[in-house]
Amino acid sequence: MILAIDYGEARCGLALGQTIPAKAWVCKTSHALKTCLEQPVDRYIVGMPLSMSGRYSSQTFLSIAFAECLWKKSEKDVILVDERLTSKMFSGRKGRDALSAVEIFKSFVEGAIHYKLHLPTKIDDSLITFISKKQKCKVLVVNVSDVRVVSKCSQCVVVQKDPYYAYLFHKMGCHVERDLKRLKKSEMFDIIVTDHHTPELNDFVESEENIFCACSSKG
Repeated sequence: MILAIDYGEARCGLALGQTIPAKAWVCKTSHALKTCLEQPVDRYIVGMPLSMSGRYSSQTFLSIAFAECLWKKSEKDVILVDERLTSKMFSGRKGRDALSAVEIFKSFVEGAIHYKLHLPTKIDDSLITFISKKQKCKVLVVNVSDVRVVSKCSQCVVVQKDPYYAYLFHKMGCHVERDLKRLKKSEMFDIIVTDHHTPELNDFVESEENIFCACSSKG
């Protein structure tokens, strides 16, 4: 059983079913967590409202914060689905929140791109220690999920495709983008930490020697 959720600051749309929504309704956001936890489901699908250009927004992170809370409380799978078009699709229509939840449900079942919430992957402690000694450096973090990498950085920009990990860096006070193309070509960094080295990263650092590939911790 699946519960799809269109999260809003005042109201949430909910759609419940297996392969098709059997029930859709609206509840106040203040009651949403309790209502969701009461449903007999195997997983939750939470709509993720990116901007129309595909960037993260304040509303994106509000929805992910709710998804994280639901994940921790329920201990069930919570999955994020891009819902940037649903609000416009049903704008002005009666019951639009429930309709949006139905659309989120259908998008997931039909194979839309989605992201399951996972714990971050820890990187090698030696790299964390190295970066922590460079407190005045400007650091670019690309698709690394371990937030320890920025815990002592005074200046840090993060490029993170996974929205949950992006949210974790956002909570640390970092500026977060989904795509490297959103950064100015003239913007330079002292250190780049990345999951893998790609040629375009060379445009953002003076020396390729300052690009570090993050290895997963073995312990």
